[in-house]
Amino acid sequence: EYGGRRLGNGHSNIVFSSGGFDGWSSGGVATNISDSLLSVFIPEGGHHLDLFFSHPDDPPSVVAARELELTQIRKWVEGYSAHKTARCWGDLLP
Repeated sequence: EYGGRRLGNGHSNIVFSSGGFDGWSSGGVATNISDSLLSVFIPEGGHHLDLFFSHPDDPPSVVAARELELTQIRKWVEGYSAHKTARCWGDLLP
């Protein structure tokens, strides 16, 4: 279905960022879909500004977006590490 309205089916661990300077932000994901499919809006920037290196002139919304993204990524990595069950070939060798 066009528009990604079924993103919750088989997807996880994504933060969708949109910005007030994006001409296409009206077509972006505007609300959290689940606990691991999140939306963040950056009023004073574009969807890519949160991916740049930090700068003292960054608007507060970009700083907050980066904090949310980092918190979520850490949560996802820690959750994976706690539940990992896969083994590698090195685990099976004597």
